[in-house]
Amino acid sequence: MMDIVQYRDFLKSLSDISHWQFEIWDGGGPVFATAPDGPPAGERETLVSTIVTGNGFRVHPGTERFLAGAPLRHEGAPTGALLAWNNGAPNRTSADNVAMEPFLLRLTEILGEGLTTSTELNKMTTELSQSYEDIYLYGRLSSLIKTMHFSVHVLDDLIGEILEALHADLVFISLDNDKQMIMKFAPLFNRMADSDGFAKRLTAMVPVDSPSLKEHYFIVNESRLAPGYRELHADPYRTLLVTIQDGKKFYGWIGVVSFNVNHIFRRSELRLIVSIAEQVSVVITNTDLYNEMERFIVDMVKSLVQAIEAKDPYTRGHSERVAHYSMLLAEKMVFDKEQKTDLKWAAMLHDVGKIGITETILNKPGALTEDEYEQVKSHPTKGHSIMKPLAPLAGALPGILHHHERYDGKGYPDGLLGEKIPFLGRIIAVLDTFDAINTDRAYRKGSSVRKAMEILKSVAGSQLDARIVEIFTEIIASEECFREKEGTGEGRQ
Repeated sequence: MMDIVQYRDFLKSLSDISHWQFEIWDGGGPVFATAPDGPPAGERETLVSTIVTGNGFRVHPGTERFLAGAPLRHEGAPTGALLAWNNGAPNRTSADNVAMEPFLLRLTEILGEGLTTSTELNKMTTELSQSYEDIYLYGRLSSLIKTMHFSVHVLDDLIGEILEALHADLVFISLDNDKQMIMKFAPLFNRMADSDGFAKRLTAMVPVDSPSLKEHYFIVNESRLAPGYRELHADPYRTLLVTIQDGKKFYGWIGVVSFNVNHIFRRSELRLIVSIAEQVSVVITNTDLYNEMERFIVDMVKSLVQAIEAKDPYTRGHSERVAHYSMLLAEKMVFDKEQKTDLKWAAMLHDVGKIGITETILNKPGALTEDEYEQVKSHPTKGHSIMKPLAPLAGALPGILHHHERYDGKGYPDGLLGEKIPFLGRIIAVLDTFDAINTDRAYRKGSSVRKAMEILKSVAGSQLDARIVEIFTEIIASEECFREKEGTGEGRQ
């Protein structure tokens, strides 16, 4: 049996500080736990078996609490396991994996080394606790940064996390290109009237030839000992300034200020902020690239729409009108930003497949032959094929492909029935039908808004989704532009 007496107080102290519970298992089963209530015994036993078999860190899937463990080894061979679980809190995020793996592996190394003196154990408890806080914070912030699209709101959350973790008085992010400054203060901080000016002067004072800038940071641990910095505030302070840059492209600074000069910035805190700045710079770079790509796609879409409408002068402005109606409907239905974007692209591009259909068919004043009609019916499929290679437009593809499906299943290209038709397709079908009725075509004159709505209501539930027709009817009744058109006899939008 493993001798764990010397580690009882050590693990209990660590549990109090980190808010995690620990349990040691040897070949015969559990031999010590810092708390009597843990995850189900079967889950713990299964995890221990997996850890010993694989001789490595493991996380138990599906447990109500986050449960992880690492092997205890003797001469390299696993002889048991150290388990850890959260203290009755709800399941945490994937950042726990990031934090717990290095933390538990280091802890099992310490247990295996057989430290014996209480002084060593107490010192190690403090170091491990701080290490855990640093790693766990980095895990949380990494998860936040990697999933974020650059925005002031996200940066505001980020600097709030840094402020709390480093027990600072002021944290700011200063972006150079748009002269933007985002900052947060400790709750009781009231030492500064011009915080923006203070932050700007801090970064302006950084010597351009400072050797530490090669590693993207500059530190003042005592302002009274740093010429220039002592004049910026009457009270002594310390500051950590880290550049946000991608290669040679400089974006700005992350700044941390504390008026507690009895401590200095630890190396782990420096590494943490440098790592965060590196990830923020990647997000900004990727956002810039995304915006450039989006502008390119917008220009491409405009060119495609113009090319389509050049083939069919009777539909000039049709795509823009359908897109405009779609945004009115999106507001009414409280779509989120992503849903609005997908709907707008689908509305703008729903007829893009007509670029592959000859003008003689599109502009034919009389009835189409069966073969000509089949060509017209191919435009949703052709449009889908044209747009499919463009990943940013993936969310719009269902609307492009299925805007000519009918609610009764008699539409094309797939004859989908009812709510099996993608939502974007059902929306565009209503708006496309309205605009087609309301405007002149080669084969007939356009109808009034009132007549167009009467026709829409008559096919609601058969050709069109009745609920969408109902919502669009409310929009027609409330929008001034439609009321002005009513009664003019023009029938055009």
